[in-house]
Amino acid sequence: MLSTLIMLYFVRGSQPLPTINITREQYDNALAKWNSLQVRDYEVKVHYEGPYGGEEIRKRTWKLVVHVDHTTENIAETVTHFERLDGSVTDEMDDFLREELTIGKQFESVDYFLQEQSNHRDSRFSNVDIQFHPIIGYPEHIRFSAPHIGTILVNVEDVKILN
Repeated sequence: MLSTLIMLYFVRGSQPLPTINITREQYDNALAKWNSLQVRDYEVKVHYEGPYGGEEIRKRTWKLVVHVDHTTENIAETVTHFERLDGSVTDEMDDFLREELTIGKQFESVDYFLQEQSNHRDSRFSNVDIQFHPIIGYPEHIRFSAPHIGTILVNVEDVKILN
């Protein structure tokens, strides 16, 4: 999801350790739930709200269809369909976030926040709020703040397992 965005803003200066509302154990349990499904294809609606390209706040919702390849050592996800749900044409923000909005990338972002906290590293992020789907485990809500960029919200909605 936002792993690339997180790394882009990481170089801007240090802040206190991130505050995060979940534990490593909760993350591991959620990831185990999701991985136990052995999903090969899924459709998801993702809502993003936050700054992009300067100070402008953007709110966008996309639908993605994602293929999951379990044959490699690291599970690989490929976006096979991508559309904005407001009916407008995609732009550079869409192109940048396309691969960052998958459930796998959402898990990577949560893992990054937890590593920042457990390694006692200074962080660019604070007030990290994460919620996992209670049944199948995917991160359905991620909100974090950074002093130079403001607050970013990503909600994962309407996950449909297609396989």
